[in-house]
Order: sequence, then structure tokens, then C-alpha cells
Amino acid sequence: MDVVRSPRDGKMVLNWNEYFEQQKRGDDQGKASGNKRELGLRFTERIANDNQAMEVGIYKVTITEKIGNIRTFYGRFHVALRKENGIWKTLVDTDSSEGNSIDEQDYTQASPME
Repeated sequence: MDVVRSPRDGKMVLNWNEYFEQQKRGDDQGKASGNKRELGLRFTERIANDNQAMEVGIYKVTITEKIGNIRTFYGRFHVALRKENGIWKTLVDTDSSEGNSIDEQDYTQASPME
């Protein structure tokens, strides 16, 4: 799979295998700790033709710790997609908290997924 993943706050660029392993480690840590993670996506821009698309939006990650504490993180994402054999595939996925300047207001002002 040919994907570029860049969590810009971490100053990283990952290929598919690196991204998969990073996500797996995070999922495993979450399961071991008993924490629950919820991801919400809303959109500020969606541009597409028959086989290419660009999507920009705000994500919200809510972590509920086993002991009940709740932490919420926000950021802006940009995703480039291409349709291959009738299936949309991610080519580039990048995000940033933009110096922790993204918040609940940005999230609620963006459009929900249709």
C-alpha cells in the first residue's frame, strides 16, 4: 500500500507499515490500560471529481480513562484520496493540532460526515 502519513506535531513522515505499527501499539496500550478512545470527524472542505478527492476537517479524540478522567484532543486533518477500481484509497493523511489552537468551537462549526 502506498500511503504517506504525517502527524505534523510529531515532525514525522510514515509509510503504511510504520503507520500501521504505530496505530497497533497505541491500540494495544489502550486495551491494556482499560482506556476507551473515540474519534469524531467533521469537515470544513470536501472537493472531489470522479476519481480524486481532497478533504479537510477537524478531528476530535476523546479518551476516557479507566478511572473516569476524560481528556479531549483536537486537530485539523488534510487527506488526499484516489479511487482505484471503484474503491476510495487514502494517498496522503496529515494532521496537526496547530499549536493546540483547534478547539470544540472549530469542531462544532465544521460539517458532520454525510
